[in-house]
Formats: sequence, structure tokens, C-alpha cells
Amino acid sequence: MANAIPVPEQPGRLYLPASNSVIQQDQSYEGSLYDCVEFTTFADGTTKYPFKDQTDKSLNKTNLNQAKRIPSYSKLKLQRVGVHVSQWVGTAATSALDTLAAYEMISLSFTLGKTNLIAEGVLLHFQSGLGVTGSSVVNNFSALTLGVASQAAAPRLLQEADINDKVDMNCTLQAGNNLYMGTDDTNPTMAGNGTGTHIEIRTDLHGIVTRPLGS
Repeated sequence: MANAIPVPEQPGRLYLPASNSVIQQDQSYEGSLYDCVEFTTFADGTTKYPFKDQTDKSLNKTNLNQAKRIPSYSKLKLQRVGVHVSQWVGTAATSALDTLAAYEMISLSFTLGKTNLIAEGVLLHFQSGLGVTGSSVVNNFSALTLGVASQAAAPRLLQEADINDKVDMNCTLQAGNNLYMGTDDTNPTMAGNGTGTHIEIRTDLHGIVTRPLGS
């Protein structure tokens, strides 16, 4: 396309004078879009919103740059949702007890727009496929695992979802309560680590990402 003219400020779009038309050149790859949020308590009703705020976050915390939206001119064929509790926050390792409590106490809900529910459930359902096995050297501590420390442990969605840069991604992580248990209905207290009482949770949207060539 020697005669093609790049369209200003529109990556991957070329104007063809011969046909007076504009075409879009795209590149596709398998990858993840992700964002981190921080919890400082497991108190009932505590809610955080992944993908909503990217302020002051570096690449190890998020690869998004606009609230609730994937990058401009991009598309994502969502295949699975993964959740990972960070094993290190600030200058200290996350407490093993806080990691396990987060997977058990916090639930996820992911909706496109206001009504299109894509995924929901306790964090333990959303395996990240990162190879974390759950083993620990903490005294009197054990963790159940799926027995497969690989992507095989990361379930796909029942139906793939197509996401573009025009739709809001509404994701919530919320700590629940234990009221049904009657006498033992108090939520756990965050054990904390060397930097205080906080943990970091990353939500991954994994699938086929399509972006304009040159973006």
C-alpha cells in the first residue's frame, strides 16, 4: 500500500486515495488487562472497584489508562477472569492468613455496562493460573489447592464476552458477612505485615486483545 496515507492521531488507520476509503490495520495477541486495589480490612461490606482508578499506578499495578475502559480503539475477547492476592506489599510479605482470608471472605462481581453480568462468585473461584500452589512454611497452616499449579486451574467463562472501548467495565470486590453462622459470625481481623494492615488484590481480564497497529 505504497500510496496509503496515515490518518493523523488515529493509530493503524490508513487513507487510500485510489478508493477514497479508510482501512484499519490491527494486531492481535493473547494477554491480560489488569488493575490492583488495596484492602485494609475484612469488615462486612468493605468494597473496592478494580479498573475504576489508575491514579499514580505503575505498570506492575495496572496496564489501563482510563477509568472502567480498555485502551482506546482496542477490543478484548474475554476468556477468563483471574484474581491474585499479592504476595508482597510495600516492604514486607503479605500475611499468609490474610491471603487465605481474602480468597474466602471477598466476592467478585463483573458486569459490562449496568446489566450484562459476566462473572460473580467468591475469589477462590477465580484461579489466576499463575502456578501458586498454596504451600506454606507457617506453623499450623494449610491451604487447599486444585492440585494443578498451572493455567489448567484457571477456569474459562461459560461464554466469551467481547469488550470494546465504549463499554464500562463495572467490577466490585466486596467482603461479605458470616451472619448465617449464628454464634461465630464475626469477620476475621486483618493480621497485617511489616507495613501495616493492608493487602493488594489484582484482577486480570485474560483473552485475545486486538489493538490498532502502531498504538
